[in-house]
Amino acid sequence: PGIESAMTDLDDEQRALISHPQQELAYHCAIKGFQAGPVASLILGAPFYAYRLRKQFSFEKFFHRLGRLTIYGTAVSVPLSLTMMYFKLKSEGFNEYKIWDRAYRLRHSATQQRTDRFGYIAAAIGSSLAFVAPLPRRFQLSSAAKGALMAVPFGILAHVIT
Repeated sequence: PGIESAMTDLDDEQRALISHPQQELAYHCAIKGFQAGPVASLILGAPFYAYRLRKQFSFEKFFHRLGRLTIYGTAVSVPLSLTMMYFKLKSEGFNEYKIWDRAYRLRHSATQQRTDRFGYIAAAIGSSLAFVAPLPRRFQLSSAAKGALMAVPFGILAHVIT
């Protein structure tokens, strides 16, 4: 109790380190949603579409449908992660120090930064490849978006493996 009550107020020096901790936490949660949506979509969707297309399997149809599913998964997971953040903060009474502390630890976490960096790099590579591949047509922005989102889980997997 004594330690907890001492950690409720921020001084000016702490405020200067992270001036908008709640926005930084929301940004982090949105990024996690962008990562979680494609991961869940690939884990659930790949076996489903492989089974569904088993009689007339086509890589083009498979990747097109899986890419579309990752877009839908991301559209659900980003607002969901932000909603979960809101209710977590609400349950803690929007404690200014706890929010600042979490934002500070996220900003300075080498592992978190590495995970995000691998996800960004994989998304850039996937987007570039899908832009020139027929998903369903070449040189479409929707193909680039599908490729980016389908590549994110592989970037995270590369981070975990290495």
